[in-house]
Amino acid sequence: MIINIRKYIILLIFSPKVGFLLFSFFIIFQLKSQLLFDHYSVEDGLSQTVVNCIFQDNDRFLWIGTQDGLNRFDGSRFNKYYNSPYDINSISDNYIYIISKEPNGCLWIGTRYGLNKYNPLTDNFIRFLQNPNKPASIYDDEVLGIYIDKDNTKWINTFYALSKFNDSTGTFEHFIHSNPDILHPDLHYGYPVTETGDGYILAGTYDGLCVFDKKSMTINKYPVIINDTEKLSVAITSIVFDTFGNIWVGTECGLFLFDIKSKLFKEITLSNTLNNNNKGLNIKSILIDHSGIIWIATYGDGLFQSTRTFYKGWIPEFINYRSLKGDNTSLMDNQLTYLFEDRTEVLWLGTYNTGIIKLDLKKKKFRLYNNFI
Repeated sequence: MIINIRKYIILLIFSPKVGFLLFSFFIIFQLKSQLLFDHYSVEDGLSQTVVNCIFQDNDRFLWIGTQDGLNRFDGSRFNKYYNSPYDINSISDNYIYIISKEPNGCLWIGTRYGLNKYNPLTDNFIRFLQNPNKPASIYDDEVLGIYIDKDNTKWINTFYALSKFNDSTGTFEHFIHSNPDILHPDLHYGYPVTETGDGYILAGTYDGLCVFDKKSMTINKYPVIINDTEKLSVAITSIVFDTFGNIWVGTECGLFLFDIKSKLFKEITLSNTLNNNNKGLNIKSILIDHSGIIWIATYGDGLFQSTRTFYKGWIPEFINYRSLKGDNTSLMDNQLTYLFEDRTEVLWLGTYNTGIIKLDLKKKKFRLYNNFI
């Protein structure tokens, strides 16, 4: 979608007969800015088009987790990692949910079957799998979220529990957040886990936001109710913080702000969209870039960008980018899955159908149109 930005010049004219200034407003020109999207897919060496996550390591390699293989991208070529049933040092599964990193450069990768630690020096993987006979093993083999805090503690989010990993013992401490008697659904994407600045771990689940207090070691869940009559709650798909400490929460049915003190959600409408309403929008990922601009990836409704950085009291307005038939410069895919900003301030978008999309804001194209009135 092309953004229209109109600028106005005010002409001040003095009239000696009436003794005051006359103001005349003219629209001098209309500036149209078009984001330039580029993409990489199977034809370029990516293992699969369905991208679940994107991450960058200490060596600036980009890692892309798909539903069939892990990829390391150096900017021109993809190196693919697959599970090998005959190699215990290979990754435990090809279905990748999430990638995270500890300070020493080791990657932690959540898959549909096990947690993996990747050592870049040896180029191999260590697996952590559930053992029913060992309660201190990982709670569930399907690892949906990973967060590594400032103390290098690993927090692992699975369908039923948030787990704290002890590096020295190789064991897990579990904090149950969902009813284990509920039948495990067929999942396609992960659930996020992150931390506030004041010691709370936040974890997304299929029916609400979990808040874990690291001081009291207690966990509570707060549902996002979208239907007061049926008390229907929805899955949490993304959690991010802005510079003001606001907690932005993406769900399968819209965008919300969460107040950590009151434990209440406030719905945020994605204005400036085609339907001027965000109800029903399936949000997969939220990113706040280096300049404070908010980006939102949706499944089916394309990409949203805030018109400016967030500040207290501002009612957010968003621009919507969509795939347009016949326009090769538009967004390639409306079914987006993930957002990531690398160290060079390039945005990377994961998609469901077309692999990864590269968006370099420094290469934004502008067109100038005279539009005198």
